Amino acid sequence: MNNNNTIQKAIIKVIAFFDLFDYPLTEYEIWKYLDKKCELQDVTNELKKFNNLMQKRYDFYFFKNRECIVDKRINRRGVTKKKIKKALWVCKIFKFIPWIKMVAIGNIIGTYNLNEQSDIDLFIITKNNKIWTTRFFCVGLLTILGIRPKENNKKDKLCPSFFITEGAMDLSQLMLYNNSEDILTNNIDIYFIYWLTGLVVIYDVDKTYEKFIGSNSWIKQYLPNWQGGEKTEETGAGHLSAEADRCPAPVSSVGKLEKCFKKIQLKIMPRQLKEMANKNTKVVINDKILKLHVNDRRDKYRKAFLNNLKAYFA
Repeated sequence: MNNNNTIQKAIIKVIAFFDLFDYPLTEYEIWKYLDKKCELQDVTNELKKFNNLMQKRYDFYFFKNRECIVDKRINRRGVTKKKIKKALWVCKIFKFIPWIKMVAIGNIIGTYNLNEQSDIDLFIITKNNKIWTTRFFCVGLLTILGIRPKENNKKDKLCPSFFITEGAMDLSQLMLYNNSEDILTNNIDIYFIYWLTGLVVIYDVDKTYEKFIGSNSWIKQYLPNWQGGEKTEETGAGHLSAEADRCPAPVSSVGKLEKCFKKIQLKIMPRQLKEMANKNTKVVINDKILKLHVNDRRDKYRKAFLNNLKAYFA
């Protein structure tokens, strides 16, 4: 297969994945998410050859007969900006928790692509040896404010479901599949890769996001054109990283306190989480990582993605 055909195949794969989330892409976004190294102009040239397969509206590309997703993307941008504004407000309270190093919104596949009814998943990086203490205060504050999601009330609620420490920033260990060959013939954890690159950072202390990207440089094996460390609009507007904005710790951060908060949280943690813990990377509970995703949908989306490709690679 020549290089042009390889790029065409890579373009189809990107469009097919984001189509699952009703998210059409610009030329730059397609290039950024390709699994093949190339220039942006190469993508521009190849997209002109897809008249029988794809359409373009405004600056967005999508499969034929999927024009409706353009309006969805435009509408969801406004919805997501409102949700991010709420998350930024919460981060102003989180600055009183001195062990937080970074907060990002982590349930967005495609920039600004949250729907009206969705909650807001928070991905939080903490200081080493403070993960349980940090989670205790984060969850406690959200509970007091009445903005944690419930089964029948998730809209605009904040869910702190994923914590890691500074010493566990390399997330390659959490991939369900770990093979760098062609995605059509292996078990790459494609959802996790796009989840990581789609994090919207809303709170950043001591350039933690930059360090986080450095710890996950392996992502370039899968997305060689991705420009790690890019600042989003909201990151710049809501950045709270200056030390002058941070208050002294309200509680002594000693080792005994960390153990105490761990014991309390494990005791009241739902049985389902404890039963699923550490059997795979869906639910991980230890002193460096708290990944509490009972409804981890990576398998579901991978299967849907492969099914979406069959029509184009038959």
